[in-house]
Parts: sequence; structure tokens; C-alpha cells
Amino acid sequence: MAGLILDENNRIVNIIVCNDDILPEFGAVPSYEGARIGDPYGPPPPPDPPPTLEERVGSLEKGKADQQQVDELNEALNMILTGVTV
Repeated sequence: MAGLILDENNRIVNIIVCNDDILPEFGAVPSYEGARIGDPYGPPPPPDPPPTLEERVGSLEKGKADQQQVDELNEALNMILTGVTV
């Protein structure tokens, strides 16, 4: 893995390649895509955590409700197009 050596102003002064477990021995921090020597250190924010079970179930239920609306609208459109009225 690549590591970054920073100066006292948090600017990247060097990029090294070594195992993750020895980065601290060099005073290095983990690198990130787009890091360049001379740039200020600015890693991207960590990724969002995966959705919880409750969030996933809620999303599926909303998708099911949305599909029911689509089905009802499709049925109504077909009735209009075929001239069938209630």
C-alpha cells in the first residue's frame, strides 16, 4: 500500500510504498486516490455505512408500494386506450 509523508502544515512531501502495518514507523498516513506531492492532505470522507436491516426493509416496502401505483396507472391507461370505462 502507498503511504503519505506529511509536513507540519499537512502537505504531502513524499509518497512511499510499504505494508500497512509499518506506515506508522515512517510517520506516514494511508494514501488515497489523487494524492500528489505538494498538495494539502485531504483524504475523501469514509464511505457511508451499509443500510440497516430496517432501512432495507423500508426501501423494499416503498418499492412495492410504488410498483402497485405503477400497476394501477397502467391498468387505467389501458382502459382509456381500449375505450373501456367503469
